[in-house]
Amino acid sequence: METHLLFSIPVFESEVDVSDEIVEYSKSLSSDRTLNDNAFISKEMNVLSLEKFKELKEQIGKNILQFLCDVCKVETNIQVEITSSWVNIHKKGDWAQSHKHMNSVLSGVVYLKVPENSGDILFESPIELFGPTLIFNYQSNNILNRGEYSFTPKKSKLYLFPSHLKHSVLQNLSNDDRISLAFNCYLRTQVVSEGKTFNL
Repeated sequence: METHLLFSIPVFESEVDVSDEIVEYSKSLSSDRTLNDNAFISKEMNVLSLEKFKELKEQIGKNILQFLCDVCKVETNIQVEITSSWVNIHKKGDWAQSHKHMNSVLSGVVYLKVPENSGDILFESPIELFGPTLIFNYQSNNILNRGEYSFTPKKSKLYLFPSHLKHSVLQNLSNDDRISLAFNCYLRTQVVSEGKTFNL
């Protein structure tokens, strides 16, 4: 008897170097309160293009290629373009609603400052084991029946995931700010449709 796990959606977890200088600079960026009044987001939407973030961007780029080529086995001639990047500051009581990243292929987040109890990142499964009409009580959660999965972030943690994967951030219950840097990527490569090859 054998069970075959046929389909999977990966979330890549790694670490990058985050200096105190980067944290302080991120805090100094001009920001606006979100429309949902649950976070501050930097006005600069391409922070990784700033000179201060050059080294961090290089580290992120290496991890992206490792995820795409070594894990997902995408052809190595791919080119990654980070199309947008911004700093999130979640103060006490702040959170992020369930969302996905539009007009993007791959998204990610780097945690710059993470006080204890400042909120997990929660991913939602797009696959319903028995369809949308049946909800069973399960003996325990596993990779087959789990509807969501959360990570407790730490400073320097990097998470990469397909942009269509819905996720949220739980409420910051600490008395200090949680600071993260999020980004979206587009891929330049060849794709095949109906036997024809196209350039992205």
